[in-house]
Amino acid sequence: MRRMLFAALCLSPFFLAAERVETNDVYTMPAEAALWVSADPAAVAVGEGEGAIRLRILKAGGIVEITGPEFKLEKRPEFVTARRLELFVQAFQKNCGDGVVQFRIRQDNGRWAVPLRPRRDWDTVMDVVEAWKWEKRQALTELGSIANGTISARMILRVDTSAGKGEFFLEKLGVKEICIVNHNIVTKQEGNTFFADSGTVTIRYFNPEEIVSGKLTILDEEKRVFREKAFGSKTREMTVNLPERGFYEVIANATYADGGEIVSDATVGVIGAPIPDPVRRASRYGLMRVHASSQWTRKIGGNIDWGFWTLNQVEPGPDGKIISRFPKTEPKKEKDFFVYAGMHGYFPTWLQSERAKNRYLFEPKDWKLYAEAVEVWARDNPDLPDVVCV
Repeated sequence: MRRMLFAALCLSPFFLAAERVETNDVYTMPAEAALWVSADPAAVAVGEGEGAIRLRILKAGGIVEITGPEFKLEKRPEFVTARRLELFVQAFQKNCGDGVVQFRIRQDNGRWAVPLRPRRDWDTVMDVVEAWKWEKRQALTELGSIANGTISARMILRVDTSAGKGEFFLEKLGVKEICIVNHNIVTKQEGNTFFADSGTVTIRYFNPEEIVSGKLTILDEEKRVFREKAFGSKTREMTVNLPERGFYEVIANATYADGGEIVSDATVGVIGAPIPDPVRRASRYGLMRVHASSQWTRKIGGNIDWGFWTLNQVEPGPDGKIISRFPKTEPKKEKDFFVYAGMHGYFPTWLQSERAKNRYLFEPKDWKLYAEAVEVWARDNPDLPDVVCV
């Protein structure tokens, strides 16, 4: 249990409130339709109207991507521990269906900015989920995280045309960059976790030339001071040895000539070598794969692999009977985990009730058909989980 506690808490560093925050305006949208290009103009037309960028849905179909303007950014150093783009949107709609527009930001590396709050789609920074709210003008602000190496990004709108009608009016759009600056606390270990009996932590201080004084404090798992060291001006880097197993909290505090202060905090685990596999397989602990990989679960001694399943591999055949589309593979003779799988996403369109709208997980349109689909899925699945939540 101690190993699991260490590993779970060391999955990511966290920071105290005394970080430095830098904010820059990076983009303000001009009301010019030419900056927005529809991937399918016959389905979604882009123009201008009522003092806004107007998106008109002309026919029913799927998702149509609208490519928006690009804006430039600067590469950020390692001391930027969180880099976010703040998206401001003012808009309204007429006669649109739910979920009509998703606002996304594509980085120059091809990846999407990651929202700070859960979304219907994880790559969406802002989502027009309930259309009725947008019948009146809405002004919203949301945040998306980007990489320090990103030097340009582009606005992308994803328009759902399934309703076959509607207009969306984008009046204002602005983007700010928010950089949260901290000292750099480095272990060179995944999840700041040492699978050994000791470890080493290096602290690199932000803007050392301006440091007046500071203090490094290391606490143990009971919040007792394990080590404490004061330091003077222009301290650039410190390295500390953690000589024994334990859960440590590293607190790096520096005061600057301008009176400002940065206090950065990270957790580190020293938990010893991974336990033997026969012992691990007897464990009742595990991790959910949304937050960690199966490999990480195994490394820290977990036996339960908690994942998801869908009915995407089954469908009605030509005669209406349910058939499966699983690849022809041999089942694993021995599993690495006790596998628990929960239902995820929404049902295939042939099984959905009308109100699911290919977006939500509601009851199936036919419970008997659902039971048949689950039975076929379980019968033909070459790698059936040990426990299935339906």
